[in-house]
Amino acid sequence: MYKRTISLTVAAALAVFGTQVVHARGFGGAHAGGGSSAGGSHGSSYHGSSQSGGYHSSSSSAETYHGANGASAAHGSEGTVAKGPEGNVYAHPSSSGNAYHGAEGATYAHGAAGYSAGHTALPTDAGYGMAAPRTGTAAYAGYHQTEAVSGSVAAARGAAVRNSYNGYGMYGHGWYAANPAAWAPAGWTAGQAWGTATWPMVGTSLGWGNAAPISYDYGTNITYQGDQVYNGDQPVATADEYYEQASALAQSAPPPDPKAPDWMPLGVFALLPNDQSEPHYVMQLAVNKAGAVGGNYLDMVSGTSVPIHGAVDQKTQRLAWTVGDNKATVGETGIYNLTKDEAPALIHLGKDKTQQWTLVRLKQPQQ
Repeated sequence: MYKRTISLTVAAALAVFGTQVVHARGFGGAHAGGGSSAGGSHGSSYHGSSQSGGYHSSSSSAETYHGANGASAAHGSEGTVAKGPEGNVYAHPSSSGNAYHGAEGATYAHGAAGYSAGHTALPTDAGYGMAAPRTGTAAYAGYHQTEAVSGSVAAARGAAVRNSYNGYGMYGHGWYAANPAAWAPAGWTAGQAWGTATWPMVGTSLGWGNAAPISYDYGTNITYQGDQVYNGDQPVATADEYYEQASALAQSAPPPDPKAPDWMPLGVFALLPNDQSEPHYVMQLAVNKAGAVGGNYLDMVSGTSVPIHGAVDQKTQRLAWTVGDNKATVGETGIYNLTKDEAPALIHLGKDKTQQWTLVRLKQPQQ
């Protein structure tokens, strides 16, 4: 399903879900203009600004696209729809589902694992303003989540993610030609984005010498307890302060100049909730000797790629980033974490919501 590419023109034209309810009806058609339904085993519907027809694939996974004058939904074979208390529309396909909507929309598409995705408009952030890894958990202000994950569980999750990944050609000559606006350091050879960094390489590149690595093991040594963040058993910041630190760090370096020298690849990582194994979001990261972080963030469903802007702090070794034009949602991990194949990360959806996600190093696919 990830080989399908949705054009940026379609992605940029996505509109807002209204307050009406859409219904699943067997093998139905889709209609723009006043609400629509697509049901049965049809998996996808595509709607322009005034189209009255829809295109349906035979896939059981559901994806929803919205035109300027209509609200449409596609549901799997057991799809049902309910209207939320604020007039939001919730679409539940029987297998994995994806929803795209406008900047003012509040739309949630739930797959079989209960994943919900609510974000700002494509392509300015490629869906980076994500919602909860579990249904409804991020719908409430003040929600902060960390959880301990053992090494064996992380390794098994990483193996499952790499097994389901199919991104042949990504970050090769053809990919950059098809994505001319992608962030690409001067002088890199084809496929160099897939390079890995060891801890000694990081120390040498950043001028840190033989500094000892600091591991950000969220859920174990860095935890949220109510509105307080702890390092071990020591309180280090309030939740608001910890978010503000990450936000300030992410913006502390100038926009990453691809013409600057000495960009070192950190690798390509899937970014996903802890209960998912199919990588919808892929991050390619690099760091330069000044501690600036750059790269590309790719929504594999829509095919939208937007640049990453971030920085790493020498004292704390904390690395934070933002994506595209979205400055409110801030991701963070430790740079030492990025020398590993699997690593925890925090996604701050503003100061009131924090979720723990997983970064999984992806291997360059071979033909």
